[in-house]
Amino acid sequence: MDDVRSAQEGSADLLGSTPSKKVALACAGALFLIALWLRLAGIGWGLPHESRHQSLHPDEYLIAATALSSPYFLPNFYNYGTAYLTLLKAGADAGAVYGWVPAGDRVPEWQTLRAVHLTGRVISAFAGALTVVLVFLTCLLITNLLGSLVGALALAVAPGHVVHSQFQTSDALGTMLCALAVYGLARAFRHERPSAYRWVGVGVLAGLFAGARYSGIVLVPVVTVAALLQGRRHAGEWLRFAGLSVVGAAIGFVVATPGVLFEWPSFVRDFTYESGHVREGHGIVFANTSSGFLFHIGNMMEAFGTVAMLLGVVGLALWAGSRASIAFAVCAFAVLYYLLIGSAEVKFLRYTLPLLVPLALGFGYVAGAAHRQGGWARIVPGVAVLTIGYSMIAPGGTLFLLQFMRREDPRDIVAAYVKESRVPSETVGFVTDPWFYTPPLFPDTGLLGANNRVRAMR
Repeated sequence: MDDVRSAQEGSADLLGSTPSKKVALACAGALFLIALWLRLAGIGWGLPHESRHQSLHPDEYLIAATALSSPYFLPNFYNYGTAYLTLLKAGADAGAVYGWVPAGDRVPEWQTLRAVHLTGRVISAFAGALTVVLVFLTCLLITNLLGSLVGALALAVAPGHVVHSQFQTSDALGTMLCALAVYGLARAFRHERPSAYRWVGVGVLAGLFAGARYSGIVLVPVVTVAALLQGRRHAGEWLRFAGLSVVGAAIGFVVATPGVLFEWPSFVRDFTYESGHVREGHGIVFANTSSGFLFHIGNMMEAFGTVAMLLGVVGLALWAGSRASIAFAVCAFAVLYYLLIGSAEVKFLRYTLPLLVPLALGFGYVAGAAHRQGGWARIVPGVAVLTIGYSMIAPGGTLFLLQFMRREDPRDIVAAYVKESRVPSETVGFVTDPWFYTPPLFPDTGLLGANNRVRAMR
């Protein structure tokens, strides 16, 4: 019994302390593999096939076509930042050389597209898994091993993040760059006398995030103010610290989206369009819905889990109450980002994904702090672990969504049924212009432009 008690106490001490580098590395590796497995489980959903030549995700065809038809770094398309387009083009070119992307005059376009989409989805899956690791490493800087594992696992199984890490879009990469910038910020605060040039690096990371996801620009003033305040505590270097962080942010933004310098008119055209689009709304998609400030709360509940989101917010508040500088910075970023997307009329769930990083940190912090306090407070990490499990098995949870993504899509099922059951003299009518949301009764339902789709239908 004494041996058992000693083992239990040792385990508790390990969970309640800062782990050794070997333990931390082993945990990070395990978290990466778990997160990657979840993000690869449904990665074949909606890919083009012989009867449907475009993806069921409406953005994938546009992103792939833009990346393949444009030179590196200058896509003449700036509705999104360029970073993901550059990675996708590099992956597609590598695939054409090494054989996983079939190309050539004799290869049907849909086969090439399918392989390019899959390449881009794998990039997103790796970015999503790396985000989980970055959250774990950041948690280690602010709480104990238990809190770090709980925070990272909450993001690893978060339904919204798992699903959006399986699409050929810029969302998973942008969220990873957000987590990387927050990690860099936390590391900068750990140094008692950091070099001013360390803030150049933090600024670069914030600029990369903003260059990959324009709404990430709100992190730049947070980094600048953080650098300024830390500089004031070190021989009056506030102006140098803050100035170098701004320079770093500008460098990072240009690295992510070089067109801001080299294709300025195109950048202004598309950035202005996208800014107006999010202010005016996405057609009637969000008509008669609540304010973005309320709507995105529902999005975060769906993406992260209701209880997990509430615990994350409580954790952020407690963390800020500790008066830690990094806590103020993370909370300031979360508030500014929420205000920015909440004021928009376009309210897609994917816009909230960067907010899952602060929520996961708060979730991990409250679990770690409760474990450290001991007594009845240790109910909190127990609830946190149960919450993670429930996110997996709940209706609409991770396993439910992955199961859906692994099955044949209902649109393909309907199309196959109609083709098998109709007689040659029968025609089929569409209520609206056919697109990704309609059964693919002809192969090119996913083409860009309603006129192109109608011509293909005829």
